[in-house]
Amino acid sequence: MNSDEFDQKILELVNQERSKQNLKPLILVEKLDSAADGHSNRMANGDFFSHTDPNGSTVRMRIDRSNYEWRTYGENIAAGQITPESVMNGWMNSSGHRANILNASFTHLGVGYSYLANDTGNVNYRHYWTQVFGAGDPNPGTYVAQTNSSTPSVASSKDLKGTNGNDNLIGDNANENLYGYAGDDTLKGGGGNDNFFAGTESDRVDGEAGNDTLFGGVGKDTLTGGDGQDVISGVAANSQQGSGLREIDTLVGGASADTFRVGDRDRVYYNDGQDNTRGEADYALIQDFSQSAGDVIQLRGNAASYTLGTVPQGLPTGTAIFLKTSSQDELIAVVQNANNLSLSSASFSYV
Repeated sequence: MNSDEFDQKILELVNQERSKQNLKPLILVEKLDSAADGHSNRMANGDFFSHTDPNGSTVRMRIDRSNYEWRTYGENIAAGQITPESVMNGWMNSSGHRANILNASFTHLGVGYSYLANDTGNVNYRHYWTQVFGAGDPNPGTYVAQTNSSTPSVASSKDLKGTNGNDNLIGDNANENLYGYAGDDTLKGGGGNDNFFAGTESDRVDGEAGNDTLFGGVGKDTLTGGDGQDVISGVAANSQQGSGLREIDTLVGGASADTFRVGDRDRVYYNDGQDNTRGEADYALIQDFSQSAGDVIQLRGNAASYTLGTVPQGLPTGTAIFLKTSSQDELIAVVQNANNLSLSSASFSYV
């Protein structure tokens, strides 16, 4: 499935949801699709994830540049999801995104998807999605497929799906998407650039070879990237499943430069929100952080929001990362085997 087929699939899924609410279907149109494609490409290649481009461009400006004569408009973005189904699931489980999809005022839609295989910047989700909604233009343009034959296709990936029991899923040398679902699962990728979604229990994930993206879930997970430049997150890709509360996830990068996510643009992971405790019941245990290999820890916000310190007594040794609060600073990660860490160094990135 190429990016244009993704456009059509997203349109189909959007209109399925609108049909359930007795809403009129949206029409995929050229002008809004151009705006959506452009923003997804900019996020992928411009190293950011936001409605506002670092160059100052807003959704209104992008729609205006497409010459769409709007009466009303809206935009959804997402990053990291592999398939149209997974990104739509995320949007529908978010009240703001769902409101756009089910807005009775909208008549037109544009869809953008961009895949950046070698996504090694500070923001490295690899998969970037945009929906642009609108109404008002009597001549919105006829949608025309824009796919270049060289566009990377994620559709060649295989889906390996578990059950609600304890599963053992083993991939091969293809690019694969492995889903654990419920149960205590073991997921292994083999070769290829794989994507893992661990599920709702205590799972073990091993990316093995390739540049892999690993998501934990609800449960105490052990995630090992293996060879290649991996992106490792102990919490679920879908924010509706939680942000690491009551979880102690073990994150192991392996060879090459890996990214350990302890936050994203919307949330700080492993923050229980109780400022009168140190948060010792939930944190990421990063076991093999290597400054010389180029490993990076991703945090939300900026360096001023955090402090490095001594790990609380009784927990694994290492350097503790605390989120500053108005009372008791909150433990969110323990970094082992790493000396002389600095929050202002290249070992940390902020989104």
